[in-house]
Amino acid sequence: MEKECLLLQLFLLSVYSWNPDAGYVPSWTKMPGVSVKATSGANHATNIIDNDDNTHWTSESCLPSGYVSRADENILLNACSNGHCSVECDSANDLVKMTDGNFYTLSHVNVNTNATGQQKAKMMVQFQTPMDLHLLSVWGIYKTETELRVIYWNATTEVLKSLQHSDNY
Repeated sequence: MEKECLLLQLFLLSVYSWNPDAGYVPSWTKMPGVSVKATSGANHATNIIDNDDNTHWTSESCLPSGYVSRADENILLNACSNGHCSVECDSANDLVKMTDGNFYTLSHVNVNTNATGQQKAKMMVQFQTPMDLHLLSVWGIYKTETELRVIYWNATTEVLKSLQHSDNY
């Protein structure tokens, strides 16, 4: 009997001292003296520290955004609408949308099929003077192997990337 009482007492003591956060690093949002400042959604930012798991706040992108539509950071912006683009393919609609700086507009390019069955489409952007290109982002849906090539000012070419169907989006 004494043994059973001792076990019951130990069990009750362990229940009363239960800490659901034991072993976890406490959240910075639950530390005393924490305040919130935000440049985006500032009126809802205090939801972070309100101790209510049913409220939240999400910041805007932590990475730079908007650079695609900035002419000072995107040398290809509106290149097609300014007459710097040409295509060699079966057909292309809305060529200007290829460089309009908007992720939500599309230009459809249909490939040519030559006598040997090879499919090919070529889109070119040409400027009056050579331009330094530091980063190139291409979005597309690739039904078969697609090569991204660059033609340098001295007419040499280089394959930058071979894109497969699995690279879509």
